[in-house]
Amino acid sequence: MKIAILGANSHIAKGLVNKLLAKSQNTLYLFTRSVTEIGKFLAVAGHEQCGDCVLIEGYLDFLKSRYDVIINCVGAGTPDKLGNDYSIWFTLTEEFDNLCLACLRSNPDTLYVNFSSGAVYGKDGSAPVAEHTVNCIEVNHIIPADYYTIARLNSEAKHRAFAALKIVDIRIFAYFSRFIDLNSGYFIAEVMNCIRSKRILQTNAVNMVRDYIHPDDLLELVLKCAAAG
Repeated sequence: MKIAILGANSHIAKGLVNKLLAKSQNTLYLFTRSVTEIGKFLAVAGHEQCGDCVLIEGYLDFLKSRYDVIINCVGAGTPDKLGNDYSIWFTLTEEFDNLCLACLRSNPDTLYVNFSSGAVYGKDGSAPVAEHTVNCIEVNHIIPADYYTIARLNSEAKHRAFAALKIVDIRIFAYFSRFIDLNSGYFIAEVMNCIRSKRILQTNAVNMVRDYIHPDDLLELVLKCAAAG
């Protein structure tokens, strides 16, 4: 397959690229704002001499080719890296989503895999999510903590409106791989930093459960979506 990966320098993208190149069955088109950085990653991961991937800096040429699968891994980053400019969660998501949809409208046989988030279910974590879980947002009192939820939910709703196109939204609750940025601000990154520096991890008194998907399982899910069409 010809697989285009947008945001190839992201944490999730690196795990997928690493696993896909190990299979040597596909040609990867890795779109990124920094070919230098993706080159460093490929060297660290042992794929420096791999001929199964094409590195493309920027997105100007994205619509010039046809792909069997498009995987959108573009993300604005964690709150720690946004500098309180949460508008990026909306504008960046919309920009690259529209780019992918434009490609699909020209190539309706292409499958678009978009990574959404478990955040669409809202802040109530008192019970596991289920088929009929409801997200209640106080529409007259929207706060910054709601922004990411709304941005992802809006994206999913838009995809359902394009019912004739092949689009899959995969909601990621938590993900971990060897390529995680330990300065990302995620809980698991702080755990790792404390282990490495032999510091005590300080938490509050609330019990917490996190489900982390393994890169192998995430890739299998993506490939099964591609096989199902």
